[in-house]
Order: sequence, then structure tokens, then C-alpha cells
Amino acid sequence: MAELTLESLSDYLQSQCDVISKDMEKIMKESAEELKDQIMKDSPVDTGEYKEGWIVTKSQKPGEVEFVVRNKSKYQLTHLLEHGHDNPLTGNRTEGIPHINNNADAAIRKCGDEIERLMKKE
Repeated sequence: MAELTLESLSDYLQSQCDVISKDMEKIMKESAEELKDQIMKDSPVDTGEYKEGWIVTKSQKPGEVEFVVRNKSKYQLTHLLEHGHDNPLTGNRTEGIPHINNNADAAIRKCGDEIERLMKKE
């Protein structure tokens, strides 16, 4: 029978933390990719450049991983298209086409549920 030491317990706990962290990162990446796909599907199309410009980027700091869904090609349009804007050419208001916030809220809830399911499994 192996002797239980503080060091062996520490090593075991660290290995479990590493496994859970990798699983959580995988869930987050999959959620970000699904969000990107859903936003692309719901994006308005004029030339198609805005719709095709959605990407997922990963940023990593010590002890922290973040996935960001953003529009690489026409980022200036995201707020105008999501919320609408005053049109200076016509003097009228152009209504927004919600395609980001609702999808992001759903993706965050789904990601949280998946992480919660992972934690209960362990």
C-alpha cells in the first residue's frame, strides 16, 4: 500500500485541477465557436464582409483563459447594426437587427450549464 504524504496528496490534487481546467477550456472554446456560428447565421448581409468577419480569439494570462468572439473585418458596425442608429442621409432612424446580445446570453447560459455538469460529474 502506498504511503499517503502531503506531497503525494498535493500532486494528486494538482493533476485533478489540471484535468478539470483543460475540460473547462474545451467547453469554453466550443461555446465560443458555437456563438460565432450563430452570430454569423443571424448577421445582416449587405456585401457579406460583415457576416464573414466573425472570429474567435483566445487570450491567456496566468491562471486565466478567455475566448472572445469579435468581428475582425467590420468591427465598427457591430454596435450600429445591433442597436440601430440615426441615418444622416435620410434623417430617419435605422432600426437595429439584434444578432449579438441574445446569442451571447444564450451561449453564456449554456456554457455555465456545461461547466456545472462537469463539476457534478467529478
